[in-house]
Amino acid sequence: TERDVYLPNGTWYDWHTNEKFESTGVWIPNVPEYRHGIFRLPFYAREGALIPLMNVDDNTMNALGKRRDGSVRSELIVRAFAFDMPGTSREHSFTLYEDDGTTRAYQQGAVRETMITQTRDNQDTVTVAVAASVGTYEGAPDTRNTVIELVINNPVEHVTVNGEMLQQF
Repeated sequence: TERDVYLPNGTWYDWHTNEKFESTGVWIPNVPEYRHGIFRLPFYAREGALIPLMNVDDNTMNALGKRRDGSVRSELIVRAFAFDMPGTSREHSFTLYEDDGTTRAYQQGAVRETMITQTRDNQDTVTVAVAASVGTYEGAPDTRNTVIELVINNPVEHVTVNGEMLQQF
């Protein structure tokens, strides 16, 4: 029902709870494997990590987002774990590679690449940027929504998208 988990030196976030851990390279004892009656292996992300995700539910049929009702969920979801060192500049980038998921056309260059970058400047501004995609493959959506899930422990003063401040709720 629980296990010990080793976290290397650094700042880590519990994937399930977003709880932050500062580790000097230690074992965390008795991490639960069941949360609210559901089996969930301990899973941690290092600060600065950029993890691409997709919407998956019981109607999802494949890795391209095709659904049983014939619709497709093609949005790009990125979970970004903010750097947590106030007053310092840090940057991490990640290139998302996508192909049709069914053929070997990627061997002839039928891929789409999307650069995703997270920066924290020394004024404590966190920026997650998704660059325009380069390349394509058969069946690639022409446009898609982008969802950024920013995991951060500091209070957020405001959020902007393409330079426009969003309304706070």
